[in-house]
Amino acid sequence: MTAMLERVDPTALTHERRVDRLVELERARAFLDAEQQRVLAAMDADPTPVQTMADVRAKQRVREEVACALRLSFGVAADRLAVACELVRRLPASLRALEQGSLTMLQARALVDAVLPLSDLAADAVQARVLPRADQQTVGEFRRSVMRAVLSLDRDAAETRHERAVADRRVDLFPGDDGMATAWRRYGHSCAQMTRQRSWRPSTQPWCVVPTALPISSVPTRLSSGRARRRTPRASRGADPRYR
Repeated sequence: MTAMLERVDPTALTHERRVDRLVELERARAFLDAEQQRVLAAMDADPTPVQTMADVRAKQRVREEVACALRLSFGVAADRLAVACELVRRLPASLRALEQGSLTMLQARALVDAVLPLSDLAADAVQARVLPRADQQTVGEFRRSVMRAVLSLDRDAAETRHERAVADRRVDLFPGDDGMATAWRRYGHSCAQMTRQRSWRPSTQPWCVVPTALPISSVPTRLSSGRARRRTPRASRGADPRYR
């Protein structure tokens, strides 16, 4: 590991050796990522030496310490802690693969996100199925493999989560610069495909269109002061597959 981290002048290397060097550095980064996960999980398990502090306050203190040490926001620090705990406690094989360089941190994160709602037994089964080919896959390919494994091993739960996600479908609007706004949409795949095909026809979605002829001062205030949410389709439309 020390040899890998030594400074090497890339201009003095051949093209083939530069490629090898990239692979070496990527493996070194994966090893360091694995070590960081263990440290974060240990901090979460043993948050403070002060025994009289309440558990909730202790957890907050760990989050704050991680945020300050790594120059992260509190939310990102809490997320890092959660991912580390999942890898160390529920996905040890994935942590070992990360340490050995056959799994990247992005792949590990994709796996953690996918198995978070699963039981320990189901998560272990998904892990065992996807790890053998992880070192030959991109992050996108690995994520698709994980989702296929989740669906095949826990189909009933996957259907339940899908129904819950459908019930939570929404459209959020975020203000932007120069009188513009960004629409963030979350709904079923078939409805998203239909919307994409019609996205260049503004008249079909007048609720989120700002006429280009208006001056910036005339932009509706709901697009410049927070976010707006479109109402969920009426109950009478619940059976329509376009809204699923």
